[in-house]
Amino acid sequence: MSAGGNLGHDAAKVGVQFGLACHNRGQHRAAPILAHTHHGGGGIVATAFQTKDQAGLRLGRGHGGFPLQGTCTAGNTAITRKQCRSLVMPQPRLLLTRPHPGAAQFLDRLSPALRDGAVISPLIEIAPTGVEVDLAPFAGVIFTSANGVAHAPKGDGRPAFCVGPQTTAAAAKAGWQAQMAGLDAQALIATLLGQPQIGPLLHLAGRHRRADVAAILGASGLTVDVATVYEQNLLPLSSAAQTLLNGPSPVIVPLFSPRSAQHFAREASCTERVIALSISPAAAQALEALPLYAHDVAAEPTGEAMAEAVEKLFRCTTLP
Repeated sequence: MSAGGNLGHDAAKVGVQFGLACHNRGQHRAAPILAHTHHGGGGIVATAFQTKDQAGLRLGRGHGGFPLQGTCTAGNTAITRKQCRSLVMPQPRLLLTRPHPGAAQFLDRLSPALRDGAVISPLIEIAPTGVEVDLAPFAGVIFTSANGVAHAPKGDGRPAFCVGPQTTAAAAKAGWQAQMAGLDAQALIATLLGQPQIGPLLHLAGRHRRADVAAILGASGLTVDVATVYEQNLLPLSSAAQTLLNGPSPVIVPLFSPRSAQHFAREASCTERVIALSISPAAAQALEALPLYAHDVAAEPTGEAMAEAVEKLFRCTTLP
């Protein structure tokens, strides 16, 4: 089949098969399936085999293994696969790499079939820095993660500008007058820049931050300081996780941050059977070099959207 061939015709001949054997890792990467924007459905649909130099979300193609069934739209991607009822695909397993207790909380959102046999192997450990926080000079705080809430003083009714519904709910529960200011840090920054009268503010954050919220807001005239209240220490994948990745079943792996995606890319011993789900395009970019079976991005950067996408990916890989 040529790189520009017709997927509907060629897939009927060769199928879209599941993964390379791990001992072949790094081979046959020149012609993955490239996913293109599909405006009619609001997602992305696999349309042709392309060269690895072309950008986009991809479905892997290898030798042997099991083809997936039918067509599925999970997050932002509509994944089209050859229907092949003559082979039985192993039921996908779930690997969660979120820190505790977030991994267990996410697992509780999912259906029993997904929870059964799931492996939790945190790639990041959240630990307090022990810094003492004085809230007296500030009119309010910024939370970009529920981990910031967990390591902050009690709110006692003070204003808190938060990223995402989960962080907002956690802040409200901890006594803050919580307001969701956006689904990600960029949206929060835009919201706060539209309120130049607020401040001074304190960003209660982790050591590793993709966006320097305080610096960006400060450069625009707002008074914002930052207090690093927790560490995000990297952890290796457990032996149970590596065994799962090297086993015969497809593995759904949700990744909730660019840093955890980068670390997964370094740690995973075999990814040819991985169906990756990234919370954002930035997280997805960290997996570009991996030989994945499939890769999708959640419709929005929230736990709810991630859970919904995981369920849809599971359903479309188990339907006859």
